[in-house]
Amino acid sequence: MEPRAGRARLLALVSERIAADLRTAAFEHLLQLSLDYFGGKRTGDLVARIGSETDRISVFLSLHARTSPPTC
Repeated sequence: MEPRAGRARLLALVSERIAADLRTAAFEHLLQLSLDYFGGKRTGDLVARIGSETDRISVFLSLHARTSPPTC
């Protein structure tokens, strides 16, 4: 495998892992909330938003981590 391809694959794996960890933490937090919190909210919307936002974070990380910081 070409070094650049290996680096891109590693960055993709790391960003997916971070997104999965964020998603898990958010769902665990939702489970700790009182039932009153969910009274005025559509639970499906909350779950969909968590998934959508963590996917956006994953894409951001994978795209922006590929750009190397400038060297002095």
